[in-house]
Amino acid sequence: MRTFGHTFRICAVILLLTALPLFMSSCTEKEDGDNGSKKVAVLGVRVDPESVVCAPGDVVPVKVTVLPENATDRSYTWSTGDGMVAVVEEGNIRAIAAGTTLLTVTTTDGGYTATCEVTVTESSTGGDEETVLMTRAGGYYFGDQWGTGYDNDYVYFLSGNVVQDNVSLSGDGMALWLDLNLPPTGATTVPEGTYIPLLEDDQDQSFTWSTGIDMGDWGIIGTFVYICESGGTPTYLMAEEGTVDISRSGSEYAVTADLTAGGRRFSFTYTGPIPLEDGRNLGGGDDYTTVELDGVFTHGEMDYYGQAYGDTGTDYANWTIYLAEDTFDFNTFDGTGHMLQLEVNTASSATREITPGTYEIFDVIEEASFVPYTAVPGFTQNGYCLGTWYILDMTPYYGATVGTAVIGREGDNYTIDFEFRDDTYKGIFRGSYTGPLAFYDGTAYGSGAASLQQAGTGARLLKSTGPRTLPASKRPLMRR
Repeated sequence: MRTFGHTFRICAVILLLTALPLFMSSCTEKEDGDNGSKKVAVLGVRVDPESVVCAPGDVVPVKVTVLPENATDRSYTWSTGDGMVAVVEEGNIRAIAAGTTLLTVTTTDGGYTATCEVTVTESSTGGDEETVLMTRAGGYYFGDQWGTGYDNDYVYFLSGNVVQDNVSLSGDGMALWLDLNLPPTGATTVPEGTYIPLLEDDQDQSFTWSTGIDMGDWGIIGTFVYICESGGTPTYLMAEEGTVDISRSGSEYAVTADLTAGGRRFSFTYTGPIPLEDGRNLGGGDDYTTVELDGVFTHGEMDYYGQAYGDTGTDYANWTIYLAEDTFDFNTFDGTGHMLQLEVNTASSATREITPGTYEIFDVIEEASFVPYTAVPGFTQNGYCLGTWYILDMTPYYGATVGTAVIGREGDNYTIDFEFRDDTYKGIFRGSYTGPLAFYDGTAYGSGAASLQQAGTGARLLKSTGPRTLPASKRPLMRR
């Protein structure tokens, strides 16, 4: 399921899972105790100190004493009631964010426990800013894969027990997910600099970060904060404004991100390496999931939008074709099952029927690409899914990056044979349809095109009357 979000699309398409309710760390200290044949049982355990007051980012040593000192099995484990406040790492209490939590040590032999109460005070910077120390980092390098003239990196920072896997987050704690736009250096390291939010279509994208857009069940576009407590449902706060400062010495980075997300102010800090994976192969090597749609669709609709992207200096008319199963009602634009959203361009003279021919996905979304016999690749913009998509139960799964559709017509019936591929999330969707296409004149209701939009808590298929604009780039989604 598209989840994080394409809009490397920008989607996405960005699924994030919740995980362990407690943050556990195993102590590596283990002593053999008495070398004789008689086992000495554990009778208790104590912790020093028993209470700590500290600030976010502080590291406080903590000592555990297993009694008696000659016990055979002196191993133990730590747990924390709230890993967003503090955790124990390698014999130290690490304060993360303001709050109070109880750290508990438990002996392997006998299950004896002792506790340390940790109180982390508010940030000394004043106001309502929340200071968070991040302990791990990583990311994905995408390069200038969409031909926009800018490189793109995803960089994430984790605290507590949060883990990242294949553009998905899970586990208790906090995470900061940055969607960074970079100069076209081709370097697989994060460039030093101060990054500001990307707010305008004509803005220079170098050293910017993309603001967050929550696409519901589909995923997340852009920059956001992830919060999950005690195995509960994660909260995603979309970043709105602020700056990110990144410096590097050798392989070590120093990062400060002062951001507003979901109406809350955060100051994230991190020191350490930021290893980047090659996101251009994201989705699992050469293995693709294939969705066979031959004979699945029972009815369809063709929506005419004229110059949906404005005056591009080319001769074109924009259409969106929807194919669906009989479980979908085009009158209410609601239902379930498999769907195909196919966006094509004909000559401007075609205003009532789609011209037969072969329509091929174009590579770069720019004005010169909108010519007859082209198909628009899947991308997202301002919360909308535009272009060509495979959809299941109102949720977009794969956005076309390459492929063709061959459209024929005899009388009132159309034949559509298609095969498209999503090279980002490794999906192939192909099939055929024969039957009528109901005509819908989108220009009669304003300038715009039919598209998928988030509605409420789940992705829902709606028709937009707002104008389309050419995106500055296609952005990938962070997957839920």
